[in-house]
Amino acid sequence: MGETNVNIISVDANGIKIAGDVVTATAAELNAIAGSGITAADAAKLAAITASAAEINSLTASGILPADMVKLADLTASAVQINALPNLQNAADQTFLLAAAQWEDLRFPAAGINPAGSAAPPTVDTATGRLSFAPGAINVIAFQAQMPHAWLEGSSIEVHVHWSPSNTDNKRVLWRFEYKVANIGETFPGAFTPIDTLDNADGIADKHQLHDIGMIAMVGKTLSCMLLCKLTRVGTDATDDFTGDALLCEIDFHHQVNTLGSRQETIK
Repeated sequence: MGETNVNIISVDANGIKIAGDVVTATAAELNAIAGSGITAADAAKLAAITASAAEINSLTASGILPADMVKLADLTASAVQINALPNLQNAADQTFLLAAAQWEDLRFPAAGINPAGSAAPPTVDTATGRLSFAPGAINVIAFQAQMPHAWLEGSSIEVHVHWSPSNTDNKRVLWRFEYKVANIGETFPGAFTPIDTLDNADGIADKHQLHDIGMIAMVGKTLSCMLLCKLTRVGTDATDDFTGDALLCEIDFHHQVNTLGSRQETIK
C-alpha cells in the first residue's frame, strides 16, 4: 500500500498499539482492508484523520462489514469532512443533534380548518376548498397548534399566510393574527396578543401570494406548548380597500428544528 507515517509502538495479542490507543481489529480484518481497493494514494489520507483508535474501534459495532470496506475507495469526502461528522451526534445520550438549526413548516391548510362557531366565519370556496374572506366584513377563523418535538425550544416562530386575490384589484388586505401560548401545566393568558399587517394584492386574479405576518417570541416555551390562534380579515377597516375576496390557501409557522425528536415524551 506504500508508506504512511504511523508510529507503531508494539504488536501483541491485544492488537496494534498506536500513540497510546489500542486498535482491536483482528489480523483478518486488517487483511480485508488490503483487498478493499484502497490505494497508496488513499493511504496518505489516513494520516490526516484525527479520530482516535477508540472511535475507529466503535465502528465495528455499527454493523459495517468487511465487504462494505470496498465502498471506502469511492468516498470523496476529505478527512476534515469526515472528522466533522462526530459533531452531529450527542455522544452522551446517542441522539442526533444538528450543529446548526434548520427551518421547517408547521402547516394549517384551509381545508383542515372548520370556521363554524366563530362570530363571522369566512365562506368555503366550493371549487377549491379555500376559505373566502369577504371585503367590507370581519371574517374570523380559529385554530390551535402544538409545537413539535424537533423544534428548537425557545426560538421564535414566523407566521405566514398563503392566499390568493379573487380579482385583478391591487389594493390592500388587513390581516390580523392573534395568539396565546402556554407550556404544559401553565395557564393561557387572559387576552390574545394581536399582530396587524397589510398585504397588497398583486393585481393578478388567483395568484398564490405569500404574506409574512411576523415573528412570535417563544422565550421560555418548550416542546408541546400550545398556541391558541385566530386569523381575521378586518374588511371594515379603512386601510382594507381590496374589493375582492381574499382566498386563504393555508397559514403556517416557520420554526427551527435541531433534533429528530425528543429523548423523552415531554422533555427535549
